[in-house]
Amino acid sequence: MQLFHVDAFALQPFEGNPAGVCILNAEPVAAWMQSVASELNLSETAFCWPHNNNWQIRFYTPIAEIPLCGHATLSAVFCLNHIGQIAVGEMVLLHSKFGILSAWVEDDGGIVLDFPQFSLVPAVIPPELEVALNTPVKEYYNTEQNWVVAIAPSEEYVENAKPDFSLLLQIGIGQIILSAISKKEGVDYVNRCFVPALGINEDPVTGSAQCALGPYWAGRLCKETLNVFQASVRTGYLQVKPTGNRILIKGRAVLVFNLIPVKN
Repeated sequence: MQLFHVDAFALQPFEGNPAGVCILNAEPVAAWMQSVASELNLSETAFCWPHNNNWQIRFYTPIAEIPLCGHATLSAVFCLNHIGQIAVGEMVLLHSKFGILSAWVEDDGGIVLDFPQFSLVPAVIPPELEVALNTPVKEYYNTEQNWVVAIAPSEEYVENAKPDFSLLLQIGIGQIILSAISKKEGVDYVNRCFVPALGINEDPVTGSAQCALGPYWAGRLCKETLNVFQASVRTGYLQVKPTGNRILIKGRAVLVFNLIPVKN
């Protein structure tokens, strides 16, 4: 077993979104993976092991398994390249509970994830949502993986939002993406992600959120490639490009440290 702590969507340590990555020779017991993720207490930990010349991947928060995670996938691909399991330019297939994900490392060190797009279904804004987010909401959508999407009037509202997480859970919203168009130079839209239902009040930089936001903003802004800023405390930058029914999500990762597991 090899165990790593990686910062995803970051250019240097202690930025972006931290993830644990555990690379194994064979599939472990689910309860053990949950225990490791709880012990690391990062927003997500990815577990990878070989599968028919490809790889299996599973994702765990400190309290639950989830089917898809962008920054943990990026971190896992970074680690597989770091230890020589995949080469620069080589596409790797990752068998997840959300289906087969593909990814590769580019010559410039960027990592590209080929993820599914999420559809957005317009919905009525819940009466207490603006109070729970402490910000106005002008559009509201349901989407896959239990996420909902709220569009704010401006990026200032996204950046200054101070959610009441207890109230969010009380009104039945445990995973919400808040987004707005950006006026920052070189940035097309901003977002923040709040996930109290999975034990993560705020996820620092969320790759999977772009599965919903990328197609939405590409259509609104009439752009093929978009630059994204996640306005969490740690902050992070992503680049997204919807293509067909998929979306390419590009970012970088840095190794913070290797962990040496204690043997039983």
